[in-house]
Amino acid sequence: MEKSAFSEKEIRQRLALFQEMVQSCSSVRFWEYELHGRTLAIHATPPADDLQEYFFRFSRAYASLQYYLNTEEERTICILSNEVSLQWLCDFFGDRVIVMGPIYMNESSQRKMRRIVDSQQHTVEIRRRVFAALEEIPTIPSNVLFADALMLHECLTGTKAAMSQIRRPRVPDRGPHPGAQDEEGEFLHAGVQQVENMLLDAIRTGSMDFQAALDSAALISPGVRSRRNDNLRAAKDSMITLIALASRAAIAGGLPAETAYSMCDRYVDMAEDCADMGQCADLGQTIVQDFAERVHAYRAKTPYSRPVHQCIDMIDTNLTKKITLEDLASACGYTAYYLSRRFRQETGETIAQYTQRKRIEASARMLVNTDLPVQEICSMYQFNSPSYYTTLFQRYLKESPTSYRARERGE
Repeated sequence: MEKSAFSEKEIRQRLALFQEMVQSCSSVRFWEYELHGRTLAIHATPPADDLQEYFFRFSRAYASLQYYLNTEEERTICILSNEVSLQWLCDFFGDRVIVMGPIYMNESSQRKMRRIVDSQQHTVEIRRRVFAALEEIPTIPSNVLFADALMLHECLTGTKAAMSQIRRPRVPDRGPHPGAQDEEGEFLHAGVQQVENMLLDAIRTGSMDFQAALDSAALISPGVRSRRNDNLRAAKDSMITLIALASRAAIAGGLPAETAYSMCDRYVDMAEDCADMGQCADLGQTIVQDFAERVHAYRAKTPYSRPVHQCIDMIDTNLTKKITLEDLASACGYTAYYLSRRFRQETGETIAQYTQRKRIEASARMLVNTDLPVQEICSMYQFNSPSYYTTLFQRYLKESPTSYRARERGE
């Protein structure tokens, strides 16, 4: 741990400001533990009788932090995970450890925590308290968590750190267990698969509404897992995996193979040239957008006129935003009456019908590839009420959103 440029009083003031800033956006907790040489105190300081603190103290995250203290001379900021992908952020000053958390890594960790509680023999009162504590745990996107880590480090030391300096200590596995089911991996991979399906579906269909999938990726997917403490290498490996999958999805969507493979080679070189994790994150956005736009352009080679093409592109790009006929007409440079008449003549649908259909199709993909509640998806795609959404969904897909989700997932 590098020496701080501040006195303990100044650190306390800066830490209080940091906590206030973070807690203005989420309900995340902060804990403080004393260090006795290389030994972590058993209880938080000040003493806390709080289930969220127990989640840390009786988990792999606590053991991993103690292992890190025993094996590393230089201590720096860490992100710790437990058996069900809850996360904690921690950093050091003097003989203190500041811990921020717990934080949900993804939707799968929420389900796993609930399944653990359900599988145990607890009284009704204990179950009520545990579920109440679980409800208070916030979900923080990985990019925001990394930014918080860097801010916490600067708050405590007065020096800037790079993302590559953030450690992810983990107690080594005791040995291989052939045939054993890694439940943490099972649930984590389920969440990653959902995000992957959304991203690849956006590329394969040439959807301009890919931002929702990218936002979910930041919430759910931690990237390629690695036992090394090299976050930048893991981020590059994640980008290379994304590039390979994106190129295959683009080919399935109709993009010529030679074009997709050429893009693949170029983006792999760019991934290897990334100097930090921020560049990797920006590259991921560019990869998805570029492949999706190229497939969209290839599939859009239809005999539609320029204003109708413009109108379709604007609708497809803004499925989760409120957009009016006047907005479309203004963007295309025509009157609302002329654009409406031209659109129906060329496509056989009204602008409202086309917009409804595309939103229903996009929401159907969201139902299958995420665990978001139906009401939240309904609101995301600008439907006025769940009942109206269900009516339209049944009109286009011949069943309710709930039954569609269950059937497509084989539940």
